[in-house]
Parts: sequence; structure tokens; C-alpha cells
Amino acid sequence: FGYSRQFSVAVGDMLFLMLDTFGNSAGNGEKLPVDLDWVRSEIAKYPEYRIVICSHYFSGADIAALQEIAGQNSRVLALFHGHTHQYDVIPGAAYVINDGAVAYTAFTDVSGTVWNFGYLDLRSLWGYQILEWSGDAAVTYRVLLTADYRATNMPVSYTHLRAHETLR
Repeated sequence: FGYSRQFSVAVGDMLFLMLDTFGNSAGNGEKLPVDLDWVRSEIAKYPEYRIVICSHYFSGADIAALQEIAGQNSRVLALFHGHTHQYDVIPGAAYVINDGAVAYTAFTDVSGTVWNFGYLDLRSLWGYQILEWSGDAAVTYRVLLTADYRATNMPVSYTHLRAHETLR
């Protein structure tokens, strides 16, 4: 995109921190920790912006550290990631939103012991996320596209569904 692998972008009164936590210059796919010093520096550089922090992957330790930063700064609204391909919204000082979007399913079966690449977890249905801010309120919409999917555990047909969460 013409940026370094880690960058921030201001859009209106929103600042999006785009973190590099997955992969490195060697291309070996190593998961990297969040650069917390860079996050704090960017937040300090843009005191008038509301903030969304985005990454391919957040570890549990990353989420805890970013929630601590959000607890100290109410302008941090949400943390977006998608590595697990499973849609989930967890409230906290900042909402943690895993936007899902399946590329393939690689989950265990219901027993939790057998990896099955044809097994469908309903949290991983194809789709995309829309963010909508108005004043102090934010809403995120998960939009699912029309699709038929046959999995070893179930057939699924769905047509352009929208689910939403009101953030703040």
C-alpha cells in the first residue's frame, strides 16, 4: 500500500493503527508481539482522534496489554483481528472484534480432538465487517454473503445476513 508494514491512517476523526503482528521480513509466518511503544507513541501523536487498532493476529497477552492502554485512554474504541477466522465480539475497555471471514475451515470436530478441514464452525461464515460511527455511538455490522456450503457436519445455505453490535 506504499506504507511500511506498521502504520497509522487518519480518516475523518478516526485513527486506524495498522499493526504488523504476523510474519516478518524472512516470510516465515512467525507471530510477532504488538509493538506497544509504537502504539502509545501514535496515540500521543494524535490526541484529537478516536482510535481503532487493527492486526492480523492478537495473542492473549497482546489483548491484555492493549485493554490496559484502552482503559487509560477512552479514545481507543476497538481492536480488530481475524487470524482464527471465527467471528466474535468481546466487550472490554475496547471491544475485541474478530471479524471472521473463512478462507477455509480448519477446526476440530465436536469432540475437539480431530482436525477436519471440511468441518464448518458457524462463526467462520464468509462475510465482511462494516464500522459506522455517529457522534459517540459506534455500530459494527457483520455482513454475510449469499452462499451454499457443504461441510462434513452440516449443509448451510444463507442469504446476505446482517448482524450488528452497538459499541459506544
